[in-house]
Amino acid sequence: MNEILDKANFRISIGGENLAIAVAQDYKTNEILMVAFMNREALKKTLETKKMHYFSTSRKKLWLKGETSTHYQIVKEVFIDCDGDALLFKVEQSDAACHEGYYSCFFRKLEGSDLKIAGKKIFEPNLSTSQPSVSRKTNRMAASAETHGRTCQRQVKQYGQDRVSEERSNERTRD
Repeated sequence: MNEILDKANFRISIGGENLAIAVAQDYKTNEILMVAFMNREALKKTLETKKMHYFSTSRKKLWLKGETSTHYQIVKEVFIDCDGDALLFKVEQSDAACHEGYYSCFFRKLEGSDLKIAGKKIFEPNLSTSQPSVSRKTNRMAASAETHGRTCQRQVKQYGQDRVSEERSNERTRD
């Protein structure tokens, strides 16, 4: 870990911060997911935790990718370029890398003089920052409630409302 920290050249200066370019690439497909900046602290945290940390030039602070969205990037491999000012991270991406809801931040492709959408949309960002996770949890809860409701309906048909209500009341008392 110390060797890469020593070799990394944080020579890009933005707002008084010494930064290096960080490229996140899907380790299975080699698709480029995003490009951001890293300072020495972000690189150190990334290497320690195996989760991508970046430095936000607008907020002027370290951020863990996925901290609010749950769209984490788990580090599989790390490469450094010949000058030491760019780092390539092969990562396992959970859900979308792009805050606009696409799997990759590079979802627009120039065709002639027009930009075309060429990427896969994972979620609608205006609905929720963690829409995919919320949707899966909500769907599981709804399916469970539906199953429970059907079970109650069958029992009411078979045994009658009074008996089922009495047994449910007894179950709650025991818990």
